[in-house]
Amino acid sequence: MKKEMQYAAFYGCLIQNKYPYIEILAKRVLKKLGVDIIDLDDFSCCPDPLSIRGYDERTWYAIAARNLAIAEEKGLDIISFCNGCYGTLKNVNMELKGNSALRNEINKLLAEEGLQYNGSIRVKDILEVLAFDIGSIEIEEHITRPLTGLTIATHPGCHLLRPSDKILFDDPIDPSVFDRLIEAIGATPLNYPEKMLCCGGSLSSTSEQAAYDLVRLKLESLQHRGTDGIAVVCPYCFSQYDLAQFQVNRIDETNFEIPTFYFLELLGIALGMEDVVEISFPYHVIPTDSVFQKLRMKQIALDEIKRHFDYESLRICASCGACEEDCPVAEVEDFEPHKIVQDVLNGNLESVIDAGEFWNCIACHTCYELCPQCFGLTDFFTQLKNMASKRGKIPDFINKKKNMLLASGRGLPDSSVFREKLDLPELKKIKLKLLKKKLDCEDDGPIS
Repeated sequence: MKKEMQYAAFYGCLIQNKYPYIEILAKRVLKKLGVDIIDLDDFSCCPDPLSIRGYDERTWYAIAARNLAIAEEKGLDIISFCNGCYGTLKNVNMELKGNSALRNEINKLLAEEGLQYNGSIRVKDILEVLAFDIGSIEIEEHITRPLTGLTIATHPGCHLLRPSDKILFDDPIDPSVFDRLIEAIGATPLNYPEKMLCCGGSLSSTSEQAAYDLVRLKLESLQHRGTDGIAVVCPYCFSQYDLAQFQVNRIDETNFEIPTFYFLELLGIALGMEDVVEISFPYHVIPTDSVFQKLRMKQIALDEIKRHFDYESLRICASCGACEEDCPVAEVEDFEPHKIVQDVLNGNLESVIDAGEFWNCIACHTCYELCPQCFGLTDFFTQLKNMASKRGKIPDFINKKKNMLLASGRGLPDSSVFREKLDLPELKKIKLKLLKKKLDCEDDGPIS
């Protein structure tokens, strides 16, 4: 665990007034990851990068600089939980650091409140802190309930990434940081072309219908591609895909039912924080039941996997794949051992057994000899074969071999004629009474 980090928390007006549960989640989730966030009561609105900047740009600079100066007095970098606040504070911080004339002008205004901006702190978004200060590896080590099986569409939002020359965070056209954090909590990020489409939150002030149209465009794409939910890190974006989704359904008589999550909600669940559900989900407009039903089903599947296999070894195996290109069967057949491991870990055990591709394993142990953890896949595939047998899903060649063994105690057909020609005695038929009982025995548990 890294040394505990401290930041000044900048929640923004919308979280503190409309979604205060995000404030509670921020403190609890980040504390679990070794991050302490400090509330500074003197923070004001960021201010709004659209309306206040449009009203008077110098006022916008001055109010933002005031917030920065307050954090400077405490010697704390700022962590923002709203894209709009992050965009304002990061832009102003970068602008004032590089423009001494503007900085001097703004400091004259700040002096009236006994404040001075020096440019000594940094402004970070929640994703920056998670991805770079804590790191996805550290986060993965704390995950106790991975969201395996969920497909989540990330919505980074405009002000998180643009203008890129001031924000300097991720690719403004094709971002990946958010998706990597989705992977860190065990879910699968959805790749879709409308990822950077604006949520329309600011547009709702001038044209509510146009704002709804933007929401509809993204929802139609996600519904077509299939997703279990949308993840955001901005309360305005959250409002658009939660509340505005409900409004679009009411006005257009559509039936979108795509849950929206502030990312800390998903992270909290993956960290095993059971109270996340009680803290936040009652306040969602679009129901989240479908996600939790899927998670419950996946948990049942996961428990089944852990009952039969060494789960941790399989997880390491899935992340490695060192032996993938060395399997001799894969050289000549459409056989993907690594994919079978991943499918099992994703909770698709019954589908894997139904497909029966593991019967291609010839137990040559090549994978074992090449495995850095001395795991290999032979025992894993043997267990799958045993499970398939108990379900009556046995290939003909296995049934033939078993029946010959039960009939004569031999693994090949009678060769008495050939043996007689060589003047060898006829082989005795051996009754393996214990074999039938052994073949019918119950599974003994995990294979390590």
